Amino acid sequence: MKKKFPTAKILRIDSESVADPNHPAMGCMGNLNAIIARYDIVIVSPVVETGVSIDLYNHFHGVWCIAYGLQTVDAVCQTPERLRDNVTRHIWVKATAKNNRIGNGSTSVKSLLYSEHKTTRANMMLLQQAGIDEFDELDVNYSPESLLTWAKRACVVNDGKNNYRDSVLNKLRESGYEVSHFKEEDKTSETLVNNSLNQTRQENYQTFTEAVSDVEKPTPEKLESLLHKRAKTKTERLQERKGNLEIRYGVEVTPELVEKDDKGWYNKLRLHYYLTVGNIYLAQKDQQSLSNLTANSKGFAFKPDINKRTLSAKVKALEILDIEQFLNPFAHFTADSLEGWLEKMIQYRYEILMLLGVTIHPTKDSAIAVAQRILNKLGLKLKKLGTRGSRTDKQRVYGGCPIDPDGREAVFALWLSRDAKLSNSEVVRTLC
Repeated sequence: MKKKFPTAKILRIDSESVADPNHPAMGCMGNLNAIIARYDIVIVSPVVETGVSIDLYNHFHGVWCIAYGLQTVDAVCQTPERLRDNVTRHIWVKATAKNNRIGNGSTSVKSLLYSEHKTTRANMMLLQQAGIDEFDELDVNYSPESLLTWAKRACVVNDGKNNYRDSVLNKLRESGYEVSHFKEEDKTSETLVNNSLNQTRQENYQTFTEAVSDVEKPTPEKLESLLHKRAKTKTERLQERKGNLEIRYGVEVTPELVEKDDKGWYNKLRLHYYLTVGNIYLAQKDQQSLSNLTANSKGFAFKPDINKRTLSAKVKALEILDIEQFLNPFAHFTADSLEGWLEKMIQYRYEILMLLGVTIHPTKDSAIAVAQRILNKLGLKLKKLGTRGSRTDKQRVYGGCPIDPDGREAVFALWLSRDAKLSNSEVVRTLC
């Protein structure tokens, strides 16, 4: 925006800027109309959503909304209405947002509740099998009304996410808007604009990742203070991010590590770790997670929270599905060699969706496609080696995942050391 409109006054309002003492958006939510009247362009995040009314007239010429799938359909439709002035609204909505659905993604209350019940039961049973019985009396059914309400609302959200764009546009029409689509002639400069946006985004993001890497490392006391501090400067936010990354991974923070973390590397790495070298500490990890969850709950827990905090059921599912065969870097795989394995995947496709969030289409997906989809949950993928067979019966050959594709072994070694220190010999014997 600054490159395109160098003389324009631009304000950014998001969760960081409104809490930065050095930013002009600091505390603006209490006096929003007066503050944004000083600016020509205001870029806002969903922090400006329901309950906010911008009562400026004849100031802004338009409202532009970009919906990538994080917000619900209702939230997206309400966002352009924050400005009360009668100006043109422009909106871009992602066609589908299936990756941001709740629970198993179902639009059936019965199916969603069954999935949560079954996953909770599996997690608790696996803890019992590991000799951890402190949660045997935990009440996981303390408020069925709350769980039913959660499921009903989740189904509404999931339905909207399945056909995100159509759902948003239909709701806007129902609200009285006239919806018109861009014509092909309006897209003549689309490539030029995309290239410019991508270049600017990459430059800004590279600057950010380098800033996180270069900022002074916070002391443990400083990091603890930052975690509880609400108003933070830009430097303090960078320090908090760097400190959290060092605790999370235990290795040197580099720009590459910042980018990996932003892409969800931690959750994938953690699942891979507890499936393999860290499996001995899986029950201990889930025990600690549940202890933290129930510390102040007086003996009860919400099932969706249990399933978010624990990994035992996911790891057990990966073991049953024999995913570890793909972790052998010297193994070779073809569609024919995985035919029996694919039949097993199809047989358990509902459980796979429930526990791992991976969808399998029985008549469309190949064995390799299913394997790659599940391995992506670990941040891994099979490598293409070439083809073999006759001209009329060629098959693609894939090799197992590389031993250390992205430096995760160093992280695993530090995690193992950390888990060993946190565990006493008695606990280790029990988990073995």
